[in-house]
Amino acid sequence: MQLRSIAKWTAFLLKLLNEYDPLKTVLAVRDDFLGVYQYDIPRIRDEDAVNRATIYIYWGVIGLVAEWMGCKVEDLAIVTLTHELAHAYTQLGADIDGRRWPASTFTKANPFLKEGLAQYYTDRVLHRLERKYGGALKAYEAMLSRQPEAYQTHELWVHDFSPEAVRRAMLEVRRWREGELTDFNRRLVEAQKDLYPKGRTA
Repeated sequence: MQLRSIAKWTAFLLKLLNEYDPLKTVLAVRDDFLGVYQYDIPRIRDEDAVNRATIYIYWGVIGLVAEWMGCKVEDLAIVTLTHELAHAYTQLGADIDGRRWPASTFTKANPFLKEGLAQYYTDRVLHRLERKYGGALKAYEAMLSRQPEAYQTHELWVHDFSPEAVRRAMLEVRRWREGELTDFNRRLVEAQKDLYPKGRTA
């Protein structure tokens, strides 16, 4: 009888914890909760100029969240650093003509676009390095459903489009200073059709 009441009480607590997931609540408070990509906006508007940028990762918060998730601190740190480096890549990574995403327009871009691109490349890198950093991939996947909606934008891109199409769409929105998610999605569909007129075979 006593064991049955303990089991009911435990089930109630687990249900309550699931409904009021502290991690989901905390992650919804700020986009840069675990780390941040900070950059300067140069006074001179030159798309070839590289702005100063810094990445910070917050070890104390990462340690707390890792404990909540039941994963290694190192694995969550890898996820966070990969995401912030992806922000740097999408903004500072130059195309073949040396063009980057100017800080003045990058800062105005829709968060769903910026976070979607960072998450896309985080996903691709962690899958590529799964053998070496399998725990990091598991931590990334476990956290995904608890993150704000902007951090899930990329999921269709991963499944429905080639990496070449995603990269081309990214370069085009950067080049033409288009900062909306709708602009990117339109260019992504066009890139996929141009690159694979007969459809993808692999």
